[in-house]
Amino acid sequence: MPWWRVGRERLLNGHWTRCFHSSTSWHHHRIFSFYSLQNWSPKTVEQVSASLRDRLPRLGVVGRIYLAPHPLGGINAQVSVPVSNVDELHRDLTIATRLDSLHLNPSLEDIAEPAFPKLVIKKKKLVADGFDEISCNPITHLKPQEWHQAIQQDDILLYDMRNHYEYEIGRFDKAKKIDSDTFRQGLDMLCHDLRDKKHHDVYMYCTGGIRCSIAGTYLKQRGYNPIMLEGGITAYGHWIKGQRANSLFKGKNFTFDKRRGERITHDVLVSHTLLLVKAPIVPRLHFLAFQFRMQLHVDYNCIRKDREPLVVEFPQEADTITNAQLKRAIRKQIPSLARARFSLLTQDKKRVRRGSLASSGVADGDTLYVELAAWCIDRQTADFVLCAVNIPIHLVCYFIPSIVYIDQFEHSRMQQLALTLIVLHYTKRLAEIALVHRPTTRRVTLYPVLIDAVRFWVLGGLSKAYWVYGPWFAADKASASRSEVYAVGCAAVWAWAEFSSLVTHLILRNLNGPPSKTKGKSGKANSVKRLPRGYGFDLVSCPHYFFEIVSWSSIWVLTQSFAVLLFVFAVTLHMHQLAVDKHIEYLTKLKRYPRDRKALIPFIL
Repeated sequence: MPWWRVGRERLLNGHWTRCFHSSTSWHHHRIFSFYSLQNWSPKTVEQVSASLRDRLPRLGVVGRIYLAPHPLGGINAQVSVPVSNVDELHRDLTIATRLDSLHLNPSLEDIAEPAFPKLVIKKKKLVADGFDEISCNPITHLKPQEWHQAIQQDDILLYDMRNHYEYEIGRFDKAKKIDSDTFRQGLDMLCHDLRDKKHHDVYMYCTGGIRCSIAGTYLKQRGYNPIMLEGGITAYGHWIKGQRANSLFKGKNFTFDKRRGERITHDVLVSHTLLLVKAPIVPRLHFLAFQFRMQLHVDYNCIRKDREPLVVEFPQEADTITNAQLKRAIRKQIPSLARARFSLLTQDKKRVRRGSLASSGVADGDTLYVELAAWCIDRQTADFVLCAVNIPIHLVCYFIPSIVYIDQFEHSRMQQLALTLIVLHYTKRLAEIALVHRPTTRRVTLYPVLIDAVRFWVLGGLSKAYWVYGPWFAADKASASRSEVYAVGCAAVWAWAEFSSLVTHLILRNLNGPPSKTKGKSGKANSVKRLPRGYGFDLVSCPHYFFEIVSWSSIWVLTQSFAVLLFVFAVTLHMHQLAVDKHIEYLTKLKRYPRDRKALIPFIL
């Protein structure tokens, strides 16, 4: 293809346009939010998605667009576009979605840079699970001016359908807060509050309108009369700017983009500092925006995409918050960072010193960054890799002795049996990690993983394989001679220990189960904890660790190798520490836990 055609194709596909808009900051950008509930088929969703991907990038559009088929399908979007391309955006959205009545809700003010890092178009439910039974029935909408008059009544049922942290920084007078973290949970709480008020008008509002449209339909099907603010707080903010009347909405309208909110009035509603946190997935520099007067935002990439921010409340004023307090709050809210090391950096990439954040020159409106000290990996992936690498180490030492020992020799039957048992052990461990162990979001830095790698690959891999499969245990050596009864006995003990270890792991999986949906006083989900019983648990707290030691001990008895004995000793020390910690946890958390039960070895330890 000629060079000029290549350039033309790239220009039409938005390649250079995207680069231009992402690299320049002097363009003014306008943010739009829009939604429409439609009974789209999956095929229609695919067609709309393909059309949007083809048309929007060339306009420099970035943001989030979610498409969903029926039931409860349609489009929900928040996008940022250069002001010069606003008219083209209206035209292309109408063509792509085939919706002539699609209303774009603009932001109150234009901004200098795009509000989103990139354009994301995906097939995704418009709201949380549990609403498949809702049909898209219309409800009563009030224009901003009508809403302004209506909510001034004395006895009015007015509900804020947003999350509690959105309510904290801005709300309408007389609005009731639904103290929930999710939209689905908030609807259940709303219905409970309205259980005796079916003949009353229920006024509700949200940021842009989609949550009220869903909630209003949900209530209407249950016999209530919902009334919503058309266009949400954003539309009301536009209307109130052109009026002489006092705004009934006070504070900021929270937004899920780089702005983190639009100021409707200058009222400050919170008397403490709020920290809004999203959990990281990649340990690089993450944006951390502080608004020191009353709010503190941390904007991360998410482990679970589109997860809503968590909230931490500080009782003191923002300028008295210390470096350690902020780190403790982040670690408490994000389990994946509980053991991670990270630092706070200022805008010029200087580290924030210990003590008060203000002592490092951090002022109102500054931007800080979070820098993780090392790369992180989830615990299950680390365990899987540590076990998987051991298998090729043993296979290479056994099948290619010329590389390891610079010699060729015939392996003995003892070495053959030892290789079989060791490879089967690691294969079983990989299956347990992948299929038996429950998924976890726990993440660790590379330092403890490297320590485990030394123990697994050097002591448990290279050292053990080198000495077990060496020429000193070759077929013609007396040191490799083992009777049939001896070898079969060792293999039988190994098989019993491996089977028992698998059974105890299955008992633990079925015992604890997934986290329950109920919440405790701290607001966190309770884990199902019951007294472990059966197959060794009546004697020790951690029989799976005990059977692991027995398994490796049988291989040592078979090989009679000092390297294997050293490995068994190291495994025993490690398992003992883990078993003691788990034993203390059981004694602390389970009131009826037997006091005479040992930690690791029955009747002894």
